[in-house]
Amino acid sequence: MASEGAASGDAAGSLPHISVIMPCRNAMPFLPWAVDDLASSVGCRLEVFICDDGSTDASGDFLRSLHDAIAAAAQLAGSRGATGSDGATQEQQQQEAGSAEEEKSAAESDPVAVFGKAARGVAPPAAERHFVREEPWPGEAGEASPTVAEIARRFAAAGHVLRVLSSGGKGQGAAQNLCLESATADLVSLLDADDRQPADRFAKLHAALVAHRADGWDAVCSAVHIFGTVSAGMARYVDWQNSLLQPDELLSNRFVEIPALHQSGIYPRKLLQDTLKGYRDLPGWPIDIDTWMRAAEAGVKVGKIPDRLYGWRQHVLQSTRNHGRCSLEHLRHCKAHFLLRSLPSEVKEIEVWSVGNTLDSWGRALSEAHAKAASSDGAAAAAAELAIRLVEWRPKKRRRGGAKRQNAAESGGAGNEDEAVSFERIVVEPGSLPEAVPQGGDAVARLFVFGSADMREQARKAIVCAGGAGGRGIRADDFEGGASGSSRWARSDWPAA
Repeated sequence: MASEGAASGDAAGSLPHISVIMPCRNAMPFLPWAVDDLASSVGCRLEVFICDDGSTDASGDFLRSLHDAIAAAAQLAGSRGATGSDGATQEQQQQEAGSAEEEKSAAESDPVAVFGKAARGVAPPAAERHFVREEPWPGEAGEASPTVAEIARRFAAAGHVLRVLSSGGKGQGAAQNLCLESATADLVSLLDADDRQPADRFAKLHAALVAHRADGWDAVCSAVHIFGTVSAGMARYVDWQNSLLQPDELLSNRFVEIPALHQSGIYPRKLLQDTLKGYRDLPGWPIDIDTWMRAAEAGVKVGKIPDRLYGWRQHVLQSTRNHGRCSLEHLRHCKAHFLLRSLPSEVKEIEVWSVGNTLDSWGRALSEAHAKAASSDGAAAAAAELAIRLVEWRPKKRRRGGAKRQNAAESGGAGNEDEAVSFERIVVEPGSLPEAVPQGGDAVARLFVFGSADMREQARKAIVCAGGAGGRGIRADDFEGGASGSSRWARSDWPAA
């Protein structure tokens, strides 16, 4: 079903036309805020597609009520000037009737009044958890959420179009693909049903995309404003993410973490439909990271502007915290899968530097990814044989020492059911290095997997200073992946990636 706002004249025709995708599943009580932000968008013409993915709360009822209210508001706008038999205009009559109805059903139109904030679960007070703070979206705290009638009037006044779809509970990917297939604008953006945005978001994204086309940008996203129940760890992650702006920064950091929120961006529709073939709703890992990895494989250049144009709400029932495929293990398997696909064919050995369970987990993830790639028909996969060396190292002391070599069976760590993969584990004394750092040129890929950028940097610098096999130290151009060096250090992207 579709609802359109009032015709907005020639001026609207000169504004950028953008299709907006919003998948929705049990998004109350946040859904009205998100939809109202879309209705309030300026400097653009929107066709908004909201796909109800089998909601069991009041999301579906809200969307149907909103659709009907927007249709009524558009009809009201189209009948302005017509006069009724009692001398009053039809506009005045319908406005009076609408106001009376709004007052009568105010509680029904206010999702928070009906379902309460506990409808989505209430996080423990921030005061009880020292690492969490409550950060409201500007103007939202203490205010009643916008009603159906208010949102409908804003849609009608702006001339935006709303289309409500249903994917029957098939999943986020199916919901987003249904919206994408229905889109008619050349540009597509997204907003999650529990998130927020400023009114000029789309106008600024469009202006940035136009400005950076000469730089070869295919798409553009924005920095993120994190709000809600914000943990210290998530705040650090967003700060890191917001620091990555240039396409090469986003590309080279994609194996560290998701370098930007996909939903924060604006994309050519043909890029999403023809290049990426839509969204994949996989059980193995999140849609967001899968989309980023596939875009990188396709050579898509996505840049980021520093304006915090996307409001990412943190709450206890968001999928980031609760969906199984968003777990650390699933993210690791995604990275391992795409990492192996990105390596040149001459790479026969992967050396992973880390500690404890993280090291073992990466060994298992790489082995499993190699086995799956080798068994996939037509996969441009991994070499027939792969050696994985696990180096356990802690940057605590500044001296060199010996290293104890173990195979997987001896270490009790990463197991291996893939006969094409061989394991070796090196346990190094804290702060020490193996007496000879193996060098294999482009045949060896080295990964530094530590929980902080500082520790990764310490590991890389220590190895650079230590020298390698035959006494030759790693040159600076090797360390940076320079053209004159044969070794690839500190980066997970090759020219073929």
